[in-house]
Amino acid sequence: MTTTAAAESAGIRTQSAAPGRLSSPLAMAIILPLLVLISGLVIGWISRAALHRSLASTSASALNLSTERTRSEIDHSLKQSRGMLDALRAWLASRPRLDDPNAVARDLLAIASGRPGVALVSFSTPAGAFHAVQRHNLDWHFVHARVDPNGATPRWVSRIGHDRSLTLLSHQERSGYDPRLRPFYLAAMGGQGAIWTEPYVFFESGLPGITCAEAVGNPSEPATAITGVIAVDFDLSSLGAVLQQVDSQYTSHSVLFTAERVLVGLPDAWLPPAGDPSGRVLLNAARLNQPLLNAYFAALPALPHNEHPQPSFRVRSETGDHLASVSACPIPGNGPVWYVGMILPRSKLMAEADHHMRLSLIIGLLVLAVSTVVAWWFARHLARSRNEATLAHARAREAENTLREFGSYRLLKQLGKGGMGEVWLAQHRMLARPAAIKLIKADTLQGRDVERRDEIRKRFASEARITANLRSRNTIELYDYGITDDGTFYYVMELLEGIDLFDLVRKHGRLPPARVVHLMVQACHSLAEAHDLGLVHRDIKAENLFICRRADEVEVIKVLDFGIVRMQHPTPDMAKTRQGLVQGTPATMSPEQASDQLLDGRSDLYSLGCVAYWLLTGKQVFAGDCAMELLTDHVQTIPTPPSERIGQPLPPALEAIIMSCLAKDPGKRPRDARELAVRLRNAELGNNAQWGEVEQQAWWRQHLPPKSLPIPDEGVAQVFSPKPHVR
Repeated sequence: MTTTAAAESAGIRTQSAAPGRLSSPLAMAIILPLLVLISGLVIGWISRAALHRSLASTSASALNLSTERTRSEIDHSLKQSRGMLDALRAWLASRPRLDDPNAVARDLLAIASGRPGVALVSFSTPAGAFHAVQRHNLDWHFVHARVDPNGATPRWVSRIGHDRSLTLLSHQERSGYDPRLRPFYLAAMGGQGAIWTEPYVFFESGLPGITCAEAVGNPSEPATAITGVIAVDFDLSSLGAVLQQVDSQYTSHSVLFTAERVLVGLPDAWLPPAGDPSGRVLLNAARLNQPLLNAYFAALPALPHNEHPQPSFRVRSETGDHLASVSACPIPGNGPVWYVGMILPRSKLMAEADHHMRLSLIIGLLVLAVSTVVAWWFARHLARSRNEATLAHARAREAENTLREFGSYRLLKQLGKGGMGEVWLAQHRMLARPAAIKLIKADTLQGRDVERRDEIRKRFASEARITANLRSRNTIELYDYGITDDGTFYYVMELLEGIDLFDLVRKHGRLPPARVVHLMVQACHSLAEAHDLGLVHRDIKAENLFICRRADEVEVIKVLDFGIVRMQHPTPDMAKTRQGLVQGTPATMSPEQASDQLLDGRSDLYSLGCVAYWLLTGKQVFAGDCAMELLTDHVQTIPTPPSERIGQPLPPALEAIIMSCLAKDPGKRPRDARELAVRLRNAELGNNAQWGEVEQQAWWRQHLPPKSLPIPDEGVAQVFSPKPHVR
């Protein structure tokens, strides 16, 4: 037999002594760069088209979101007028002393303070008296004016201090101000109830704005007797401050205007300077002469008829390209219809994309150059690479065969794989007993820093020791633990036949109350033992609670995964190494765990309450895709009772127990797992109390009938495979 024939008989392919033209070094040096170039052009074109479509969609979404947020903020600010007018009427009904400026200023400030967008709150009398508090930057001023019989119109403006004292700022004997001649007063006297004025120029600030006003009478007088006019003002600056809240979040520019394109809300940067004559009249884009605003109104399509934003349109100005939108904003209380305009710089959306496009082009050229060199090298070393690949494959098969033996156990089938670990179905070589082996291979730790590798090893060893020391029948049983010669960690645990509580609800629907009580009591037994040893599980969730069959007994709960368990009173070294690390599952994490506080067993009871909530409702306590949002809800938000969540009554006693477990304050939860188990067993369930042995066996026969477990040496144990719990 020749050498070549011998090699082929051994399953090793040899390189031809005379390679074909396509596999020659010259052909490789030409073909590979050409393929890279063509592929790069095609991928670049597809990527560019996809990027532009994605950016167009993202831009529209960003504009719609910011426009809707702006419209909502404006609507919220203007709706305050109703409540403030009610407060002003109640204040007048209390017969305040209008001759006491300090008392009037204090009362009006209490009504106006903390109201975003409000510029001025006032009360005017038929005799020409005017009392108001006015926002001035971050301060409040008290304005008092009157009309004397001799025609004088004195007006006083005072600053309101933090102690509510008044400091006189200015006094004019002939200010020319008569509230009875102002648009808000005339509109209120000519209408019924609360009315909104058209935009007009305010006397004090000189800025345009709008007023919600109402004529009020004296309750003790006939209905025709008018006490005066109460009013709430919103001006260009105050409404602009509301717009600015959204602009700062979305890096955009917002503008509020009427159908006649009169400006009633502007960002601070666009307001006319103090003392500018243009500030004493109603403003429009032409009068303000702001380039971007002029470009916006020039590109503005027909105004919408509803509150949904119009499709975005493009605005080109000397400051660059922008994307814009417009949405109707009806003023609450039969007011006029205004419009919210949103302008978003296109560069904010495209800058990063353009940067990546240029970077991709540079990288593509570099790859093309490198591929030319690599192609020549590849052609010269093709034969050697093929032989090395064959040897590597042989070594991999040898390593796989070696891996399949762990102590007294032989690996049969992989059940699951996580980020660092694997779970295998295994069989004891002597006893033929099936088991589950959880392992972390040494090669998964490569590339990690030494401190991180040590932490993973300690955590794995800690989980094995802790689980082995727990004797509760409701805690998963550990058989063996070890480290192989190549550094692989493993431990052997019992193989469970059943399903975890998450999949149970997902596949079969929410559970009856009696079954929930039966399962939760068993989980309490496992946690009670762990808590007695000073351990906090820290990751109680539906996926870590497993119901299984043991011989002829069904519905047995097993608590899994003690990988991140923690001592209730950690040593200083433990506290130091764990400082700042919040571990666990956000959907079921207790408030104290989410805020990285010291924990005790009541933290696990909170998580167990979350599991019971899931079993009863089929929904998590708090919904959300963002981990930080879920953690914030667990710390701050009061959960909705389960019966309200599903719209059906539940046993009040059981619901009260679950809500007590979900209390934010650990002191308001059950004292420990044993107390919780007692309360669950004693809970009055009414007509929902039937879940005994007969019901359990019937459910398991229907949904999870027993599987055969053949145990010859060469066989593979066939079980209802549990969902692997690996990290």
